[in-house]
Amino acid sequence: MKLVTKFWLLFLLAVLYLLFSCSGDPEKKIPGIWKPVEVLIDADIAFVDEQRLLAMEKLEKSVFFRLNEDKTMLAYTGGAIISGTWSYEENTAEVFVQFEGSTLSQPTLLGKYSGGELIKTHESPKMKITTTYRQE
Repeated sequence: MKLVTKFWLLFLLAVLYLLFSCSGDPEKKIPGIWKPVEVLIDADIAFVDEQRLLAMEKLEKSVFFRLNEDKTMLAYTGGAIISGTWSYEENTAEVFVQFEGSTLSQPTLLGKYSGGELIKTHESPKMKITTTYRQE
């Protein structure tokens, strides 16, 4: 076999490997331990002082999650452990959590799954907090 033909065959095999290894069901990539790697706070400093911003950042960085393959989950929040179940919405790439004992009828949005990260955003009238989680 010619050297050029061997090169193209190896190149084609490498491309096919990358295509199939990178594709797949995103829901299967979600189980694991998710820890915060970045917290961005956009706040109106006329209404939110620096101490509160630092406290909010510290709080966000202290929370992490274990999402299990059987759809159970544990949230670790500064000494407390909260259990529940998680679900994945394929159309929106969002991960939701229903905490045990919660009186809310709808599950809570944990974040949007994108590029191997979970990105959670919550807003109030004077503040927007975006926390990025990555698997450990």
